[in-house]
Amino acid sequence: ERGVVTVMSGAIVARVLAGLDEDLVEYIAGLVDDLDPSSGDAELRDQVAEFMLSSDYCETEAAAAAKRDDLWRELRGAGILKEAKPAAEKKASKKKKHHAQQLPRVGDHEQDQHKTTNPAADDTADAPGGHNTPTLPQEEDAHPRVVAARSRPPAVTSSAPSSSSIPTAHDSSERETTTSSAALRAARTVWLEDEDYETGRVPERRAPEEPHEATKRAPSRKKRGTADKSAASRLSLKQRQLDERASLRAAQEAAVRARWRQGGYKGSIESKQFSLANPGGGPDLLDEASLSLVRGRRYALVGRNGRGKSTLLKALARRDVGGGSSRAGDDVVPETCLVHYVSQDVTLSVEEADLRPVDVVLRADVERELLLDLEKQNTSNTSAASSSSTTEDTSDAAAKETTTTTKKKTTTKPTPSTASSSPEVIAERLAQCDAETAPRRAEVVLSELGFSDELRAKKLRELSGGWRVRAFLAAALFARPDLLLLDEPTNHLSIGAVVWLARELCESDVWADRVVVVVSHDRAFLEAVSTDVLHISGVARRLSQTHGSYSTWLARRAEQKLAWDREKAKRKAEIDKLREYAGHGFRYGGSYSQINKMKMKEKQADKLELAASADDAHNADLDEDAELPLRLHHGGHLPGNLVELRDVAFDYDAATTTRPRLLEHVELGVTSRSRLVLVGENGNGKSTLVRLLLGELEPLAGRVVRSPHARFALVNQHHADQIDLDKTPLDFMRAAFPGDGSYDHDLKLRGHLANCGVTGANPDLQNVPAAVLSGGQRSRVALAAVSYVEPHVLVLDEPTNNLDLESVQALADCVTHFDGAVICVSHDQHFVSQVANECWIVAKGHVKRAASFEAYVHKQTAKVRR
Repeated sequence: ERGVVTVMSGAIVARVLAGLDEDLVEYIAGLVDDLDPSSGDAELRDQVAEFMLSSDYCETEAAAAAKRDDLWRELRGAGILKEAKPAAEKKASKKKKHHAQQLPRVGDHEQDQHKTTNPAADDTADAPGGHNTPTLPQEEDAHPRVVAARSRPPAVTSSAPSSSSIPTAHDSSERETTTSSAALRAARTVWLEDEDYETGRVPERRAPEEPHEATKRAPSRKKRGTADKSAASRLSLKQRQLDERASLRAAQEAAVRARWRQGGYKGSIESKQFSLANPGGGPDLLDEASLSLVRGRRYALVGRNGRGKSTLLKALARRDVGGGSSRAGDDVVPETCLVHYVSQDVTLSVEEADLRPVDVVLRADVERELLLDLEKQNTSNTSAASSSSTTEDTSDAAAKETTTTTKKKTTTKPTPSTASSSPEVIAERLAQCDAETAPRRAEVVLSELGFSDELRAKKLRELSGGWRVRAFLAAALFARPDLLLLDEPTNHLSIGAVVWLARELCESDVWADRVVVVVSHDRAFLEAVSTDVLHISGVARRLSQTHGSYSTWLARRAEQKLAWDREKAKRKAEIDKLREYAGHGFRYGGSYSQINKMKMKEKQADKLELAASADDAHNADLDEDAELPLRLHHGGHLPGNLVELRDVAFDYDAATTTRPRLLEHVELGVTSRSRLVLVGENGNGKSTLVRLLLGELEPLAGRVVRSPHARFALVNQHHADQIDLDKTPLDFMRAAFPGDGSYDHDLKLRGHLANCGVTGANPDLQNVPAAVLSGGQRSRVALAAVSYVEPHVLVLDEPTNNLDLESVQALADCVTHFDGAVICVSHDQHFVSQVANECWIVAKGHVKRAASFEAYVHKQTAKVRR
């Protein structure tokens, strides 16, 4: 065991890779912590460079390699990593060691004779305190926490839990090691980040394992060709996203110039009989759909994942709705309509990477930017003309040439007309768009979305992906477009920021005469914001529009579903009655007229069945939102605290004295009946607190006491994305829990998947590749792996971010019925209100309990209104 604590490596990684996503920084520190010195660090170096490329932290492979080399120099300078030996030196060392093993050791003969005459000496030598017990040397300058980590005994492993493992009252002694079965270690591979899943690594220190299990989890080395293709694919996707953003920017500038000529657009946006192409190929996502967006209305765009919600938003932003190659979409979204689209993730250009958040916000006001460019151009032209007029020895020909050149410069940037670019017109329009107060208004918007002074001073390349999305969301709100398109805007927001955004969209005069279309999995946010609902049906390939809030739409849909179920039952009874009457004569005989009447009844039944089939197809979308029940197994009740924090303090920079620590004097206990939620602004330490509870981090002060009998399971926001898409759900469970490979074990896995809603028949979801499953179905497979280990403590870290509304509700019902401890970090108010009954606020380094979650939300709402 290397014995390098995560605190030391984490501080170095955070300092060298400043601005990288916090979760990725913690994960890289864990990889460094778990590195086996005997295996070398070449593969880890490649992985770290890949992480920096895939997260857009570095633009090129050369930049990623340079940053990685800087990190390695720091780690080696701190003694955390050692220089890799050259291949020739390793070979010579191995050969020398092998030769030494072949030579007899001095004294072996005498020792064998001594053992023969005195058998007890052998036991004495092998005993823990015997004279032959080896002693490990300690460096004199070793860090005290490193020495403590080296002296720590390995984690205790055990087989599957049994009833005898339940502790009694006198057996609940305080221990700081956590028992875990082989099944639990296999299941934890499900809950890694995306990079963990690609490499197959598990970032935790393990006790010695059985050879076959260690071989099963050994990371497979990627082929060079595969890595090159993956990098090329990422670069291609990144370039495509940048091209889309550039085209949207050009369309915004064109819209501003059109408004200068024609005036602003005040009408609605309507489209009839349009189709929405599937960007991945295959049938169209929408067929003969219609759309009507009225100013002053806010639309919630809902539907299952993969049905085309984000695709429709992008099509509206590109003005391609119903257009295709003929560009009929230009009539749908008029030329003078200004559109802003905020996607779920942001890819930065080289220019944007060096901007501060306030610069991004100011650039979003396209009209102000164009006017300032025109003003600067007029100033330069005036200076040039003044300079040329004061020149004494200028010939007539040169003067004419200068005049011609000046006119060309004036018309280089396209403008609506010559009058509109005059200084008076530019000054008037700058005053109309309130250009002087723009910097102050931009700072206010950023502050409301949670940007501190420190974050506002950083460049975008130094911010994590979540804060970048926040910056672009602030930019879209600042721009005040005619059509605002928001794709999952709450994913990276705290509850306070979500409350502010809902109030801004609903109560601000700015949006009273504009159109807003929102895609979100947060039911409370949709309910607060929406005035209308747009529903995309993947089965019917239809876009339906309903007036009213989201809850009103749900109630109407439930009524339609109930009425349709009654109609189906009534029609089925009628068909069965006709079939019964038609078949009666053929069984018992009858007259000719009776038989003819029976045939007529049979034809009536056939017609009803044809009509029923047509109606079923038309109303298929009513059954589309149905979710099978999901159940999580638990490990049973354990007495006392399962995990307890006693006066805990922590910071990633252990030596910091210039600022308060990230967490200080934390007191928290979790029992089998605890169901708590951690709330607070992003960056306050919620995820860090979760890692302390799980034992992934060690405190700088205080103690973390965990029950040796408790099993923990983590469900994060990427849990559905870390399943091998080439494997079937059954193969995935077999790989995670190999068992004895018997038929009975297979039946147990099948039954467990079925209990989690992954059925084996009608339809068969257990034996199809995970690639064809929906996001909610893959989430069920991942949750089945968690449920199989029967945890005592379920930890949920933003589990709803990549789920649709129906999957979120199914997960909430599942967690509600989980009979164990629940620790939750989430911004989804509807989800939290169902699964938690305690609310703990993480702020300013302290963790304090609130009266209730509802009281916390009410306080945040009151703060926003002030």
